[in-house]
Amino acid sequence: MNKLVTVREMTAADLEPVRLIYNSSVEHTTAVWTEETRDAAEQRAWFEEKQAAGWPILLAVDENAADPVLGYATLGPFRSQPGFCRTAEHSIHVAPAARGRGVGRSLLAALIERAEALPLWGLIGVISADNAASLALHAALGFEEVGRFPGVGLKWGRRLDAVFVQKRIG
Repeated sequence: MNKLVTVREMTAADLEPVRLIYNSSVEHTTAVWTEETRDAAEQRAWFEEKQAAGWPILLAVDENAADPVLGYATLGPFRSQPGFCRTAEHSIHVAPAARGRGVGRSLLAALIERAEALPLWGLIGVISADNAASLALHAALGFEEVGRFPGVGLKWGRRLDAVFVQKRIG
């Protein structure tokens, strides 16, 4: 990846570029299993919820680019029950023009490092089985496939398979 790209915390000033990246994932990929994009108010609510809960939101940024925010990654609860409090689910989204440039790898590596500083035992990723690039990235960074759920998702009228990957930390 370009040395000009840095990973930093998201701020409120980043709401719109993050919303555009998320909405692009909704509209053009199976990374998000919804067909509903977010408006500005929904994006702000998402950001405020993450902040209030203390979950990190990391951005990959190239300040010299016309669109400097290249992608983002965040953590959130894996499940709401207290027994899952030491496991987090993560999410990574990369702008279409930045894919294949190591942005996802930089974000995931930084997110793992951040997670290791939290009282967590593990990270879970839920990936569409048709997303070979994401599955390869996770494997390269030490995630193990721990389950496949055939046909549990639906997007664009297609049934999707979910692949659960896990990385033990802490």
